[in-house]
Amino acid sequence: MRKNKIFWGVFLIVFGALLFIDRQLGFNIDFNTIVTFWPIILILIGLKLLVPIIASPMNTVCGGKMAKALADLKCLGIIHRFNTIEEQLNEFTDNSLLISDYKAAAIGINQETEIKRLKKLADTGIKIFCIDLLSSK
Repeated sequence: MRKNKIFWGVFLIVFGALLFIDRQLGFNIDFNTIVTFWPIILILIGLKLLVPIIASPMNTVCGGKMAKALADLKCLGIIHRFNTIEEQLNEFTDNSLLISDYKAAAIGINQETEIKRLKKLADTGIKIFCIDLLSSK
């Protein structure tokens, strides 16, 4: 519901600004051209529905706060793995992500440490994992 309000709010502001510019400032905006391209709005809406938004599992990109903000928008933030297992779990609990359907965690490929991480995260309710191959130790 919130996204719908944002869309219509932005649409009305932009449309109103175009009308104002056309009427008050003397610019000749050809609204027939704008109306001709209305299917682009449908394409953009369709892309939003089909293309998932996923944040990179980097410690400078997606921590708990970012993952929570994305989850609220029905997007996926993958909590990075550059913490201890307990700190990674705290990113989920401290940001109320455990109750969300939109939660994911990154794990590495080191069998000595990452199997334990995977098990703890799965036991906590995380179902989506990103295997992070870069910078694995």
